[in-house]
Amino acid sequence: MQYRRLDNGDSDVVTSFLMRDPVMNVVLLANMERLGLEQGDTPLHGDYVGGWNEAGLQVVGALYNLGAFFFRAESPEAVSGMAGCIAATGRAPLYTAGTRGQVEVFLEELTGLATIAPELITSEYMVLRGSVADAPPAGAARAATLDDLDVMVRMQSDFELEAFGKNVVEEGSLRRLLYYQVTEGAAVVVEESGHIVSKAEATVAGTHAALVGGVYTLPELRGRGYSTTCMAGLCEVLLDRVPAVGLNVFVGNHSARRVYEKTGFEVAEEWLTVEMA
Repeated sequence: MQYRRLDNGDSDVVTSFLMRDPVMNVVLLANMERLGLEQGDTPLHGDYVGGWNEAGLQVVGALYNLGAFFFRAESPEAVSGMAGCIAATGRAPLYTAGTRGQVEVFLEELTGLATIAPELITSEYMVLRGSVADAPPAGAARAATLDDLDVMVRMQSDFELEAFGKNVVEEGSLRRLLYYQVTEGAAVVVEESGHIVSKAEATVAGTHAALVGGVYTLPELRGRGYSTTCMAGLCEVLLDRVPAVGLNVFVGNHSARRVYEKTGFEVAEEWLTVEMA
């Protein structure tokens, strides 16, 4: 494999590669379409790398300014060498998630090149196509607005503390990400007695696919159906725009997996989620 940094001159070949399976490449597609392949100063700009062999482009990865690293490869073997290209940027990822075997190859090589202390969490990538399964309503779901941003930032911060034991994304970058999702992607909240009790948002890649994240219900109000209502409301909005919706869920998060299964999601791949800070 021959790896190098990518720039806007590579847009056509990169888009063609990612469009082979857009539902698995939402973040890469969405950020590339919106911001291009060259470095900039927003949280969602990043350093893009690609790997080629005699068959053509085999891997595309991006280390974003907010610290997340996303990539897609044709095989685990194709991943070998990508860690060196990422290390050459002078930065180490804070977070990554992807197909288990491919993430394992990347981490093994990155460990020898950068100081990281990875925490590995077995996860699954689930996909919803077609329509949302029937789900009984609980509370009132509505589209999120910028007036909800402060509450959503606090809830997302609490989500990270619960999931990882620390805040993975600094507050400024988190606020910018949620701003993009509310204004350009999709976001839904559920209210009870005038207060937001559940939220979920999505990044949308054109007309191709969407990725749901940040699904969170206040701990004291869980088990009442709010998350299911929130997910169903969000996915109904999304499936009017794209043919498929994906998400990443920890295998051990049984309550979340039940919500997604109720909504109609099915497991597509075994993933590995890694927090490296």
